[in-house]
Amino acid sequence: MPELWDIYDRERNKTGRLHERGAPLAPGDYHLVVHIWIRNSRGEWLIDKRSPAKTLAPNIWETTGGSASAGETSLEAALRETREELGIALRPEQGCLWRSMRRDDDFCDIWVFEQDVVLAEIVFQPGETCDARWATAATIRAMMREGTYFLTPYFEELIAGVTIRQEHPSDYDEVYALVKAAFATVPGGDGTEADYLNELRTKSTFIPELSFVAVENDEIVGQIVLYQTVITTRDGPRTELLLSPISVHPAYFRRGIARTMTEHALAKAKAMGCRAVFLCGDPAIYKKLGFAPTYKYGIYHLQDAKAEWSMVRELYEGALQNIEGMVETI
Repeated sequence: MPELWDIYDRERNKTGRLHERGAPLAPGDYHLVVHIWIRNSRGEWLIDKRSPAKTLAPNIWETTGGSASAGETSLEAALRETREELGIALRPEQGCLWRSMRRDDDFCDIWVFEQDVVLAEIVFQPGETCDARWATAATIRAMMREGTYFLTPYFEELIAGVTIRQEHPSDYDEVYALVKAAFATVPGGDGTEADYLNELRTKSTFIPELSFVAVENDEIVGQIVLYQTVITTRDGPRTELLLSPISVHPAYFRRGIARTMTEHALAKAKAMGCRAVFLCGDPAIYKKLGFAPTYKYGIYHLQDAKAEWSMVRELYEGALQNIEGMVETI
């Protein structure tokens, strides 16, 4: 049976078309690729060796990865690829989407999982992998110089990298300053966003497990929070999630941190059984992150039934099917 991929446009919107692996992609078409890096509690990285039967780069070391199949999310593809190639069952809650980047004909999502894998329990996929080991960053760097490891342009950034973790109360003062700095650059920002976040943390709708920070070199450079909101439907109130606020320090703009935080937060929300995430924001920005106007799902904002800025993203296909209602997000 042929392997099929979803086709995306340049802004990472699904086109509704499928592509068969092996056939050339048309200009302007993109598919989704995942790279999976697994780090143990000693700070070493799990690397695997390509099978000698591979046509491309046999016997070369690399990290696990591959193309997402049609209908798969990025996280689902990462879990499947690792299971198929190494027989490892990764724990979704231990994973973080470190970065997403658009390349010549694909979107590459780079995942980092913190997990102590037992080498003796690895099961290699015939024709794909034949060996695995733990390696330090210095060892991988040396292997790249020797030509025994796939050259990975982003490697130095990864090992220095931004990580996403749950926000802690001890972070609140630093996050307050971050939000102030971020929204000072936003047209229409009124300076109250940091106080809004402080107040949100005191409410019953706040979910600590869905409040995250991005950290680089022990400095918080971004934050995102999802919390409960209510959609009014004919069948009664329906609890969903609202994204607000999301902030990146101005010194770290245009590095993909906002996308990385969003994908990480939404993956965690999906793992917790949530269905959809709403927000109010600039369509030019959030359409690139997979959000669409709520009215397209039969859900209308109380202030403007056709508001393009009232947006939602389903966490799985059909999550909002047959739902009609009103939303009053801010």
